[in-house]
Amino acid sequence: MKISSSNPTRGKIFNVWRGLWPGVWSLWRQGSWLGLVSAVLFAWSLCGLLLLTWHWSEWFSPLFREVGWAGLGTWVGFSCWKAGSQAPQDAKCPDPLIHFYELYLQNEWQTLLTELPQYLVRSPQDLPVRLLYATLLRKQKDYRAARSQLSQLINLPDSDRWQTEIEREQRLLMRDASSQVEEAEKDTEQANREDLEDVSVVSS
Repeated sequence: MKISSSNPTRGKIFNVWRGLWPGVWSLWRQGSWLGLVSAVLFAWSLCGLLLLTWHWSEWFSPLFREVGWAGLGTWVGFSCWKAGSQAPQDAKCPDPLIHFYELYLQNEWQTLLTELPQYLVRSPQDLPVRLLYATLLRKQKDYRAARSQLSQLINLPDSDRWQTEIEREQRLLMRDASSQVEEAEKDTEQANREDLEDVSVVSS
């Protein structure tokens, strides 16, 4: 998500600090599985090198430990560089929710149906965006998928803060789904009546 800061330099420094432990920021902010894997691997690597350096130094040669520390330092350096390089871009890019709402108001349904799932793969815990996606699916009469998104919303952290909006969307989903069932029943009855009329005409 966008980080608002009146000082671009401070924002960039903050982004660099985010990379000191690779994966932790994306795990915390976005619930990224890739971030979880990176954070765990980094922790294991760091603990292993510390043990090999201070406790089990006789197990491997000094060259092996130097290569290990160099690799770990390169990993942290790349992570900090990558995080810092995102600062200018973040300052220019709009908030994802604003971007998606603009598309929604412009009736860009197909664009949203493509972009929203891709974004939610990267940021699965973005609750307002997922709520918007559930609304879009309801509008598209994909009630099963909309119901699935609402079920995921309920299990997200801080979902209680959006309880009113979630419950409202659930009511709208039930209303629209019921209306579709009633329309289908009416269409079936109409088709049956027409079939009976056709049979009567043929019989006469």
